[in-house]
Amino acid sequence: MNLYNKMNIKFLSVVSYIGPLFVIGKFSYEKDCDQVNFHYRQGEILFFTMSILILSTIIFDYILNFISDSLSIICFLLKIGISVTWVILSIMGVISAISSSKTYLPIIGGLLKKISNKEV
Repeated sequence: MNLYNKMNIKFLSVVSYIGPLFVIGKFSYEKDCDQVNFHYRQGEILFFTMSILILSTIIFDYILNFISDSLSIICFLLKIGISVTWVILSIMGVISAISSSKTYLPIIGGLLKKISNKEV
């Protein structure tokens, strides 16, 4: 494998953790590479999990807004917590991708293992 391919693989692995850009790794020429496959799948699960959590807190906030305005503060704090967690997990994934290692992210790695076992 030449230097161009290694840099391509590293780039695709890093981009997988930046929101919906995991799609680039999913449809790239190097998608069969173990490292790219691992990181885009982990980035995909991270994106969808955190998106669902954010959307559910928005819906929950909308429902609680009819009951009391003070309860919406709880949803606001939940959204901040989820967003900070998303950023931290993304940074952990990018560091793992830069170092060319396959390190499972907390919680997301467990979901990836469960999904991978069901597909086999």
